[in-house]
Amino acid sequence: MLLSRSLVEFLSFWDQGKFSAPEDHDVLVGDVLIMLFQALIRVLQGQSSDGSWDGKTESSAYAILALISLRDLPIVTSLRPVIDSAIKSGRNFLSWSSVDLAHEYTWIEKVTYSLPTLHRAYVLAALNAPTATHAFGGRLTDFVNLPLENIRVFKQFYQKLPIFATAPEWSIEAALVEGYLWLPQLRQLRLQIFPRKSMKEDKYFEYIPFTWTAANILEGAHYRSSFLKHMMILSFLNYQADEYMESVVSTLFKGRLTEARELINNLFDGRGPADPSGRSGRSGASAPTNGANTNGVHRDNHSQLVSEANHDGLSVQEEEVYKTLGNFVEHVIDHPSFQEASGDDRSQLQRELRLFLLAHVDQAEDSEKLCSQELSHDYVSVFKRPKSTFFAWIKGTSSVHTSCPYAFAFATCLLNSKGGLFRTSVDRYIGQAACGHLATMCRMYNDYGSLARDRSEMNLNCLNFPEFHSGDKPKGAEVLKQELYQLAEYERDCLVLAVKRLKTESHEELVRFVQTFINVTDMYGQIYIERDIASRMK
Repeated sequence: MLLSRSLVEFLSFWDQGKFSAPEDHDVLVGDVLIMLFQALIRVLQGQSSDGSWDGKTESSAYAILALISLRDLPIVTSLRPVIDSAIKSGRNFLSWSSVDLAHEYTWIEKVTYSLPTLHRAYVLAALNAPTATHAFGGRLTDFVNLPLENIRVFKQFYQKLPIFATAPEWSIEAALVEGYLWLPQLRQLRLQIFPRKSMKEDKYFEYIPFTWTAANILEGAHYRSSFLKHMMILSFLNYQADEYMESVVSTLFKGRLTEARELINNLFDGRGPADPSGRSGRSGASAPTNGANTNGVHRDNHSQLVSEANHDGLSVQEEEVYKTLGNFVEHVIDHPSFQEASGDDRSQLQRELRLFLLAHVDQAEDSEKLCSQELSHDYVSVFKRPKSTFFAWIKGTSSVHTSCPYAFAFATCLLNSKGGLFRTSVDRYIGQAACGHLATMCRMYNDYGSLARDRSEMNLNCLNFPEFHSGDKPKGAEVLKQELYQLAEYERDCLVLAVKRLKTESHEELVRFVQTFINVTDMYGQIYIERDIASRMK
């Protein structure tokens, strides 16, 4: 309550030009707005059906006063009816409460206290404080500049997705608003690693912040801002890595993809396993210090090592690929926020990232084989020489290719507490099993939505595998897609079972993380069912 009021006062003074902000005031003001908006969501979600917070009058008074402080911010205009309703409901609770003040204790840090005089003062303030406290001018309004039409259109789209079937309408709008508050910071980091020279508009970029803010709100996880930001950055880097491997690496190394595998392995060989202190091993390299920035894209000494390395036989273009992928690997593996991560978790991340990049080479190799066949213009072509069954491919190369397994490992490193997320072998096994089913399901949804693009760009799709083409007559695309959808729903059933077991066998912190991660990934899958948001090559 007091923090919200103080930060609103800060914004009011900045809005009126009463002090000169530092050079990076855009980031500072943006961070404050995000912090206040997240505080608003927490307070709104914490209200009980009887209008109280925790059934306590003093806690309810704090919450009402926080809402009063926040309701005049220009970022909450569309949510003001929800806020006013919460204030009214909370005041009704205070007016009719029969709580004995002498016996109501409130937790403050690690102790409880009860001070009736202070209690009555807060209750009276909550009941009588005017709801309009600030009139912000044009400076803050112009700074925020929320795209209201985009929010309206996206809200209508997201409301159609099954994942939001029971979500309150205001929570979808709130997630969109918070997503747009994050977007300016993400755009500043957009081209820090991958150049995107040969790609069309990255239309997926506008979806990324929402997937994390919505999952955070949907699950009531209340993850800290730094975690959300790092995962948003990783999300757009995953899209860009996919683009880069497909448009640059696969093209440059066409017909000699074994050399691309060797180049990728060279990025990891010599690093060694992650040590117990939380740093991945690196032969002959000191701990990174340059460019460590926990607020954005991380690049450290390895970038310099990559640029200074002498790679005999590599062309200028191949050197550029090595540097670009090296910067990406460095950002992921030696992220400065991993100080508390265990050596086991960091080693798992290193393994999964290597497999992720190699999976792109395998996918490119399979696509080359598909292209060497005579392709049908009327029907989905059959992949005549697959290296494995569809089941083995979808559970291996294809699932890893989604980035889900390594992103899961990255997130566990970010969230690592003293005890770790995975405290037993059961935690780790069931958690990774859930991630495997999730990756498979998401890849199936992705290929369901991207069939037209994959046929146009001649990329291998699930539906090219022979298992989908049994019988004498060729099947139409919609029939094949329906079969793939059925398989995706089977993987969803397996995922639900894994989460159910996790809830009975594991601890609440891990269950909350896994469910939040599932919600984000599942959201992308459901989006792809409705529309293909990936970028095409120029």
